[in-house]
Amino acid sequence: MELSQKVTERKQNSSVLWSKYGREPMCCLYSPLVVSLTCGCLDMQSFYKHVGQYPHFFRAFKKAFKLAVDYAEGDDKDALREWGSRFIPELENNKFFIREMGSLYSIAETAPDLATKKYMEFLSATATGHVQLGLGNNQLWTNLEKSNIPVYVVGAMTAYMKVYAFLGRKIGALVRPDDHPFQMWIQKYSSEEFEELTLYIEELLDKLSSKSTMHNVEVIEQIYLKSLILTKKTLYSQHTSVQPLISPLSRALRPNDDHVKLFVDFDLTCSKVDSLEYLVETAIRAAKASAAEMQDRLDGKKRSQTKRWNNGPSVLVGGIFMDPYELLEEVLMSAKIDMQWMKAVELGVTWDVLSSMYAEQYEQCIANILRREKAVDLDDTDLYRALDQLSEFEKIANSRIIESDILSGISFKEIIACRSSILQDDCAKFLHHSFVITVLRDLDASLYIISCWCGDVMRTAFLDKGILDFAKLKGNRFVYDRDEERSTSVTSRVQTCVEKLRYFQRTLRKSQSFLQYKKDISVYIGDSVDDLLCLLKADVGIVIGLNDNLKKVGTQYGVKFVPLFEGVVEKQREYVESSYQSDWKSRCGTIYTVSGWAEIYGFIAGN
Repeated sequence: MELSQKVTERKQNSSVLWSKYGREPMCCLYSPLVVSLTCGCLDMQSFYKHVGQYPHFFRAFKKAFKLAVDYAEGDDKDALREWGSRFIPELENNKFFIREMGSLYSIAETAPDLATKKYMEFLSATATGHVQLGLGNNQLWTNLEKSNIPVYVVGAMTAYMKVYAFLGRKIGALVRPDDHPFQMWIQKYSSEEFEELTLYIEELLDKLSSKSTMHNVEVIEQIYLKSLILTKKTLYSQHTSVQPLISPLSRALRPNDDHVKLFVDFDLTCSKVDSLEYLVETAIRAAKASAAEMQDRLDGKKRSQTKRWNNGPSVLVGGIFMDPYELLEEVLMSAKIDMQWMKAVELGVTWDVLSSMYAEQYEQCIANILRREKAVDLDDTDLYRALDQLSEFEKIANSRIIESDILSGISFKEIIACRSSILQDDCAKFLHHSFVITVLRDLDASLYIISCWCGDVMRTAFLDKGILDFAKLKGNRFVYDRDEERSTSVTSRVQTCVEKLRYFQRTLRKSQSFLQYKKDISVYIGDSVDDLLCLLKADVGIVIGLNDNLKKVGTQYGVKFVPLFEGVVEKQREYVESSYQSDWKSRCGTIYTVSGWAEIYGFIAGN
């Protein structure tokens, strides 16, 4: 395969790394510098400082790349030279680009700031084979083998260039460069030429790393991540303005004046599957495991049996004389095994019938509430009535589940046994002890997680995340039998979208009575029609992905779905133009969409 061909046959190392550490680029996207630059209100001092740092990066890149070529051998040296034939002229062109911007914006090269120095030191250390790897308190100086330096240097440079190509693409899709105060910057990094150069170095990284050992791949990964983090730090360090901000929330809000309430829907927003489906799968799995365990015990007992001769009564079975009581015990155990297998089958059949019935009736209910003229603006009265109908259907469907006894006999231990498979990977990184302590607690924020099904599943999912002392969980609860510790019934606490809304509003009212001197900022994160009312009532309603039913119902009743970054940029512009009097509530009927948890992290946490 030629180096210049775009690789599509297999997922290469570069795309895996970009996906794995996706929250770092998102933090860059929601940085004050990038948001302010995009909306055109970035103060010139910050822009001068940012662009004035470029020459230092370019010189560091050129020096590191030369060392990488010197250490490379064979095909790798040829591949590096081929990419260098395009990269080095691009660096030279950047000198003219800087001069052109300098003449337009009166920019001169500035001394490297602390963040720039740290990146330059990191790149130099990587290129000379003596780099500090690891994060936090676990950093260690590592001597790198000279033959691996080329792939390590390319890994670091790929991460940096990928961030700027990503930012350019996002900003370029949102604004018109020819009618923007920072048009030259946007045109440069949103150009096809820069995108092609970035793709080219990604392919080079894939080629060089294809021969790497597992240890070397781990080193590449650490270097790539460190490059992303240091790139992020440069963007945050170069915004020097004191003007109030909208993003990220960790910088925009003032803990002494603002109180953040973060509400998160659990089912399918946090979890991989719906809680109810997880519970049924747990019950089926437990029944099968119980049957298999009893079968093992029975088989072991049979193997240990020997021919018995005694004066008592015995029965000849399969050439073995058995005590009649032992025979009866064996027959009873076989019957229990059969019953457990039958229970597993029955649970599966019952669930298939109930879930199919629910899906069919749910779609019919959605179709019914869509039978109306499309609204231009938000019609919240009619929307509430429509979703009240949906709530009545949900109550009936939930009662049908409970009356079927499909959830009876589940133990909390069985729920805990498979907790590692509950949460989505990105959510597990977001709702984690480190995020809660370093971001939410510093913001004096409150965290609420809501499920229309089982609070026990939520507690299990977050058991090892270190947030249960901080987060407030709201969901239905199992009532357990005291002797066997198995579920006997369900205590309903929140089942429908209307009940979610009541809990949401009641929580906000309670907070306002306790924190009268603070301003409440509510953020609600959801993914379905059940979250629609809460998403609209929150100051910032964020939906992950955009499923068809949510989009159809929302659009039909006048809801506008806006990408979060676009909304943040518009709010920052409003904020500046209104002398910092604007707030999130002014966009009534708007729900913001994001690609995933990484983007939410970038918006809330930032650096």
